[in-house]
Amino acid sequence: MDDPALPLSEAFTRAASKCDCMASLNYVWKALFGVSLLLVAFLTLTPPGPPSSLSFLSDKAQHFSAFAWLALLGAFAFRSNRSPLVLCVLLPAYGAAIEIAQNFVPGRTPEVADWIADTLGTAAALGMVLLSHRLRARRTAR
Repeated sequence: MDDPALPLSEAFTRAASKCDCMASLNYVWKALFGVSLLLVAFLTLTPPGPPSSLSFLSDKAQHFSAFAWLALLGAFAFRSNRSPLVLCVLLPAYGAAIEIAQNFVPGRTPEVADWIADTLGTAAALGMVLLSHRLRARRTAR
């Protein structure tokens, strides 16, 4: 690392860009995103079991957190200027599809409030991503 005062994330990015590991790391992000999509579908489309260790979180907080996680992984997996916009459309659509599919799962009921929590989690995470991009651009412009 050339500059000891360099933030850790920027130092990591510079070091990683000097090797070909960023290309393979992109596959890891995409795999994590895909596995997370499947995990969210499994957890929301199977009949509910006994309370889990996540029971300390409300149902809406679980929805918000899951979709914020998906949005962050998606932003890392698909790095382009349009990916936040695409994710901001596709992830809430995914949440709506899950809510509709829950109509056919015993013990599950679709709720508009769950979809709103999904959408808010997506928007909050992507808002942080866009803010960090803007701050990074401003820092490099100096």
